[in-house]
Amino acid sequence: MTTNPRPWLAARRATQAPGALDWQKDARCVGEPIATFFPEATDDKEAALERARELCFDCPVARACLDHALMRPEKYGTWSGLDQEERAAERRRRLRNNTLWRAA
Repeated sequence: MTTNPRPWLAARRATQAPGALDWQKDARCVGEPIATFFPEATDDKEAALERARELCFDCPVARACLDHALMRPEKYGTWSGLDQEERAAERRRRLRNNTLWRAA
């Protein structure tokens, strides 16, 4: 049995498949202003991050959101309650453990 030399390619294609982002309709953040997750330079970034984390804390799709953000990878904003640096650390952790590309 051979292993896939480019697992990221299969993961990216999976997120582009029809229905791959259906989880978003069940997110607690539906209807929330985009500035909560992508604050402008003039916005209070700490308040926006706190509000995003509050919404994400017990969101039923937080795992799918984080998996999506790590597989893309999303470079900006707050995803699943994690900012850019926290997502980068989680991505490195998953790469070390070889768990980034596994299905949730």
